[in-house]
Amino acid sequence: MRGLRRFRLAAAVVGVAIATGPVFAPNATAEGERVGPERCGECHKKEYKAWLLSSHSSLLTDGYDEDTTEEVEQIAEELDVFDVESDGICEGCHYNFYRDVLDEEEITATDCEACHGPGAGWVDVHSSFGSRDGQQIRSAEDESPEHRQQRVRKSLREGWRSPTHSTVDLVNQCFVCHIGPDEEIVNEGGHDPGSRIDLVSWLSGEIRHNFQRTGQGENAPLTPERRRVLHIIGRSLDVEHGIRGLSEAYSDGSFLGGLRRRIERSLGELKKVSGQTNIEEVREIIRLAESIPRVAGGGGRRNARKVADRIHAEVERFAAQHDGSQLAAIDSLITTKKVGRPATGNE
Repeated sequence: MRGLRRFRLAAAVVGVAIATGPVFAPNATAEGERVGPERCGECHKKEYKAWLLSSHSSLLTDGYDEDTTEEVEQIAEELDVFDVESDGICEGCHYNFYRDVLDEEEITATDCEACHGPGAGWVDVHSSFGSRDGQQIRSAEDESPEHRQQRVRKSLREGWRSPTHSTVDLVNQCFVCHIGPDEEIVNEGGHDPGSRIDLVSWLSGEIRHNFQRTGQGENAPLTPERRRVLHIIGRSLDVEHGIRGLSEAYSDGSFLGGLRRRIERSLGELKKVSGQTNIEEVREIIRLAESIPRVAGGGGRRNARKVADRIHAEVERFAAQHDGSQLAAIDSLITTKKVGRPATGNE
């Protein structure tokens, strides 16, 4: 069974990677090479502090309360896993490895690169602003527009996920982890079938790190326009990943039940959006989602995966064509809650 679980999980990850790649295909060599959160913190000091204060900075077996530790141990026992780190089934969502400056293997939690992409291929490009008169430029504010364009394009090509240049690719990572991880892990191991993902409340709370968006370096709140766009992207990706999960499901149980609830809940939210707006992409996402039966396999695994791919393409199209300025009609549908407290950068 463990071999089958790993096969299904690998197939799901490959499927997601194919369907949700950035505009520029990332460099395959750099895809799995990580540099560690401290490297990001050298320049992004306030963002690094915000991450340290978030729940994402805790390892799977470090910093949890007693009840949660017992839950982890129970799941490991049910799956016949001796050690969750060496077994690797929890890696990628709960923790990751990277090489430090001495080439020693270090372990970190869900960190910068879990969301923004493994950094070995792009971190040096990302932090280089060019030169003028033989002198290195130290700040992005002094960088020429031409150099910035080249820097951004190359960074994206090498696997960087940017909140302003590849929003869908970036926030998609939330769903890769927070949807139920695998049928056997959920049904037999007792793992939670997935988290309710509301991008607006998450990115308004402890995950918020918009220090780059204001000249004063404040952790700027989401603008109304950004909130509208993220609400639609989030609900749409929830539906997509739910259908992608159906294509990997083989039986009734907690895993399938969680997928059904996820799809119906977010599809209902999209129908409310459609009732207040005239967004072609949202209407098409609803149509596509309603074509898939909520059963194990999605009524045909290949077709369910194709539908998930088509939904993702519509999400990308929506993000490219809407900046949220014309979507004030949906403001009443968007949560005002915050998950956790946003950092100020001065803690």
